[in-house]
Amino acid sequence: MTFPSYKNKPSGCWIPVSTALTGLCKCGVVASCLLIFILCFQPGILCAAPNGSPPRLKQEQIKAVYLYNFLNFVTWPDYSKKTSTNTTSRIIGILGKAPISRALHDLATSLAETRRMKIKMIDYGPYKDGMELKNCDILFINNTEQNNFKKIIADLGQAPVLTVSDNKNFVKKGGMISLFEVNDRIRYSINRQALNQAGLKSNSLLLNSAVK
Repeated sequence: MTFPSYKNKPSGCWIPVSTALTGLCKCGVVASCLLIFILCFQPGILCAAPNGSPPRLKQEQIKAVYLYNFLNFVTWPDYSKKTSTNTTSRIIGILGKAPISRALHDLATSLAETRRMKIKMIDYGPYKDGMELKNCDILFINNTEQNNFKKIIADLGQAPVLTVSDNKNFVKKGGMISLFEVNDRIRYSINRQALNQAGLKSNSLLLNSAVK
């Protein structure tokens, strides 16, 4: 597959990398956005498209790309410690029965092979009282756990863990980022107050591209 070149695009323009990613990536801002897009188009990760049209990313793969990019757009209080050595892994936890798990594992493997970033996955399974969830950088909470959202958020308290869910109302229940579909595209909304309370700082581009 041949990928378009954005070498001569002016800074700040929208990159037509994929209609599913429009609204997150801007050229000249985060090179890893393009890197991860290319990684997702490796053999075995593609979703077949009809009539010989270009391959399309599956929804769960797109969500995985978003989670990866959140690692680049959000700064944690102990960010300097996490990035002081290339051997340090970023941790993404998955809570609930989440189809995104396979996509994230494939993504982590691809990143490890290219030595771009080490991502450690923790599959917690269904939520249970007393779970230790504060060791993650990102905690993805599947929609199947919506009845436990408040308990999970209460367990985390003000720990610097970026909480993300594929439930549109997650941010209204105290979560930080909601991923949801709008006109066949995955978009997101942000609870800025929750981010601030956990000591997390978001890049302005991530905030400005969020659905209000």
